[in-house]
Amino acid sequence: MKGKLQTAVHYVLNQKQELMTFLKDGRLEASNNRVERPIKTVVIGRKNYLFSKSLAGAEANAIISSVIETAKEHGLNVFKYLTYLFEYIPNVEFLMKPKLLDDFLPWTKNVQQHCIGS
Repeated sequence: MKGKLQTAVHYVLNQKQELMTFLKDGRLEASNNRVERPIKTVVIGRKNYLFSKSLAGAEANAIISSVIETAKEHGLNVFKYLTYLFEYIPNVEFLMKPKLLDDFLPWTKNVQQHCIGS
């Protein structure tokens, strides 16, 4: 055995105990994609954030990324959610009553009804 096959076989032999644990416990997943997928945006964004022209631009990137990822985490259709925010927030007197913004958070009942799914 030479090359990549040899490396793969040695890896499996060195990880035998972990592999046996994986095979015995049906709750364990063969891939770590579920963990890596949510942080992919941050990793890609990290390089892009270097090109923010100002602190305000970097802050805006961080805010919109947080809004989008939180919407995804709550099962919302991101396009519907952003559309909902852009349609309704301008009509809210949130400068006088900041608590009114709570009604637009992704986990509220009204938002869930309007923005869930594809």
